[in-house]
Amino acid sequence: MATDTITLAEQLEGAGLNPQQAKGVARAIHDHQTEHLATKADLLGLKAELAGFRAELRFHRWTLALIVALVLAVLGKVW
Repeated sequence: MATDTITLAEQLEGAGLNPQQAKGVARAIHDHQTEHLATKADLLGLKAELAGFRAELRFHRWTLALIVALVLAVLGKVW
């Protein structure tokens, strides 16, 4: 979300802050938002990480299915 610092400062001045305070608050809000935005590179890295988790989950799902099948086969021979 982009912040229009000039408009925000003008609104803060209209609310009673002096121009220097209004500009400072507007700049602080803008800087805070800019520091906490995810970049395209961040999202691509997350996408790659999630793809790895999905592959690992598929492996564990197949492993669990194999274990259940083996347990059922053993129980079938025991009973």
